Amino acid sequence: RCCRAVDLSMMADAFDDQYIGCARQMEREMQNILVQEKKYKEFAIMWFLAEQTWEKIKPFHVFPRDFKDEYGIAVVLYTKEGPFPIYQQLNRNVSIAGRSRDHYMRRFHFKALHFYLTRAMQLLGGGASCDERAQVYRGSWMTYRNVSPDIRFGQFASSSLNRRTAKRFGTKTEFTIFSCFGVDIEIFSDFKEEEVLIPVTEKFHAIKKSDDSYVLRSSGQHCSHYNCAYLG
Repeated sequence: RCCRAVDLSMMADAFDDQYIGCARQMEREMQNILVQEKKYKEFAIMWFLAEQTWEKIKPFHVFPRDFKDEYGIAVVLYTKEGPFPIYQQLNRNVSIAGRSRDHYMRRFHFKALHFYLTRAMQLLGGGASCDERAQVYRGSWMTYRNVSPDIRFGQFASSSLNRRTAKRFGTKTEFTIFSCFGVDIEIFSDFKEEEVLIPVTEKFHAIKKSDDSYVLRSSGQHCSHYNCAYLG
């Protein structure tokens, strides 16, 4: 495994749109964008496979009002490892797509997936407040040279309610995370990993460091530099 050394900060280059006030209009726009983005063969294959899985999941669970099929498919797709792990490609691109609006418009080719995944998390989270913070764990193969007092992951960040499970995703660095806005997505996954997905925008305070382990506590706030960027 490759162990990269990186900094963990507020990750200013991340694309962090929450689509506040424009979700309905974006819904219309993303129908056409999804058609365009499915011209990328790997994405099209994974969307098709996720759609099949979603149709099997949907009848056995109750989802929030206004939870669209595209939202469910997006979450399923995110959890799928193969044949093409799109979640890795998505997160690499999300981490830099906020460099400028021009970069997002011209070079970010997961616009529909980002929108649908963000909306899914917003609805599944049910407008969560910070009365309670879920304790989750995240393993990483990366090492962190500098960790700022306030941080975001700068991508959709998978974590687990199970500490041992989290270590399967990396043992170089371990995070114990108290999250307000993480969403339990286990029912969407082929693998029962007690997975909790943390949004790009959740802001944390780094409250403790010990060797290669960190404790992060949610500030109870989202932090976004973009809103409705696609619309101008």
